[in-house]
Amino acid sequence: MKKKKLSILMGGCLAVFSVVAAFAFSSTTAKADVTYDYTITSASDFNTFVSEAGTINSGYNLTTSQGTQNSGTSTTGADKNNDGTVAVRFSTNVSLDKPLVVSGANAVVTIDSGCTLTVTSSCQAIRVASTTGSLIINGGGTIDGSSKTATHLIDTSASSALTVSNITLQNASGRGMSVSGCSSVNITDVNVSGCGDHGIRLEKCAGTISGGTYSGNGANGIQLDTPGAITVSGSTVTGNTGYGLYATSSTSTVTVTNVTSTSNKGAAGIGLYDCSAISIFNGSSTGNTEHGYYISNSPGTINGATASSNSETGIIVSGSKDYTITGVTANSNTLNGISAVSGAALKMSSSTVSGNKNYGIQISDKASLSASNGESTKITVT
Repeated sequence: MKKKKLSILMGGCLAVFSVVAAFAFSSTTAKADVTYDYTITSASDFNTFVSEAGTINSGYNLTTSQGTQNSGTSTTGADKNNDGTVAVRFSTNVSLDKPLVVSGANAVVTIDSGCTLTVTSSCQAIRVASTTGSLIINGGGTIDGSSKTATHLIDTSASSALTVSNITLQNASGRGMSVSGCSSVNITDVNVSGCGDHGIRLEKCAGTISGGTYSGNGANGIQLDTPGAITVSGSTVTGNTGYGLYATSSTSTVTVTNVTSTSNKGAAGIGLYDCSAISIFNGSSTGNTEHGYYISNSPGTINGATASSNSETGIIVSGSKDYTITGVTANSNTLNGISAVSGAALKMSSSTVSGNKNYGIQISDKASLSASNGESTKITVT
């Protein structure tokens, strides 16, 4: 095989190595096992719900507790079936001038496909007011913040288990979804766009985010603060004013699988900071106005990812931690293909780095590079 020269910047000096060139629920329908307390198919149905369930904590009552009618008289609560779960199904468009408030009960909110809950005042669409068992939001419909009139569309800090699937969240002044302190989160095929803050923020939560698109939001597409074990898979984060996906926690394990991050502005496509362990499998981060992937003080692996056409570096690993990069492609980035800085110990194998405008691989500031499992001949740099 013909040998090629590999240029690597190490500690500010240019070193040349010789390597061998090689190329190496039903998702859209209501839950079948739920007995709905209210099925809202008309404005009259919604008025009946409001009259019977009443209001509580400045919102429409989705609890088993007594509510209050406008006249000040008490209502019996929204659990007409007396089964401990408040379940409401929206089969028509509804305007909300108050949030749906969940408190002290299991709750299901189904918004049928083609139907929209439009928030018309400065409030949430769904708010958990006090400790709740499980909250399920599903159905294929849309919650709309009415040109950023609404704050966070879904806002919960007290649900022990949260499942949100097949819902579109859009146009909030704050976040599409803000979740704190939830021990079990399962978010599937949720699309969040046009919100003034993060598309979704999870704080002190554990669980999964799968599928869905988080686009055009005013901060990060997905924000994970001090999470437990979190897996994000198959999601697309694009055109956000910030990171596409951001995570930070000294106690969390973050797994990112087949996530596509494109055209995010002002930050890296995917940024993982101060996590106890990270794993990135496949997926891509391309066309972002800063780096493709920025991994700082978060030891772990990047396997099979593509970082291309970013305005700065394709992949940066930083901090005195161990990192392994295998099977990646880093090409056509404005600065470097791959950088290891600030004491990072980088092992690489079976990767292709090409067409970057500065260095293919940069090693600086007490960082180091070694071949993983003796596979230096499978790293191609052009």
